[in-house]
Amino acid sequence: MNQQVGRCVRSGMCGYLLAILVSACATTPTPVTVEKPEMQGVQNYSELRATETFAGARVGFGGSTKPTAMSALRSAGYATVISLRFGDETDVDHGASRQAAEAAGLRYLELPLSSKQFSPATIQGVLDAMSSAGQQPVYLHCGSASRAAAVWMIGRVRLDGLDRDAATAEVENIAGKPEAAIRFADGFLEAPPQ
Repeated sequence: MNQQVGRCVRSGMCGYLLAILVSACATTPTPVTVEKPEMQGVQNYSELRATETFAGARVGFGGSTKPTAMSALRSAGYATVISLRFGDETDVDHGASRQAAEAAGLRYLELPLSSKQFSPATIQGVLDAMSSAGQQPVYLHCGSASRAAAVWMIGRVRLDGLDRDAATAEVENIAGKPEAAIRFADGFLEAPPQ
């Protein structure tokens, strides 16, 4: 056996074989399937069940979400609700949503994100919260699921290395306004790091 190892090292075959093994073991990110079941009190609800993404667990997305939806979200298995909405948006009552979420046994995080300007710190905060094992599974929402889908696309491209076409296809199945979500995510991904 030692003679074979010696010949392998002398011939340079070990590096070649190691490269083949590493490439065979490396995983290429694959697109996830987005499901669109009904969810009481949530506009444009969608969910995905994945373990091969930066979030590593089930993630749900939605648009406008009523406080009355919190018990249904808990029954669906979510542990955390992340709202990307500002308090002055239509139909937003963070106090009532937080109270309903806590009563249902959910964590409730407010991480408002503007669709008009990039906030790298907020986007990173959302990505960190989504990928934290202690927050899983996460339900992420905004007004139409477009900001939520844009953050998802940013994470899939930046953290998972998924190509933009595949990430765009996921966004098209999540966002209520896919063009706006894709434009936002592309703008952020193309902007120089801050």
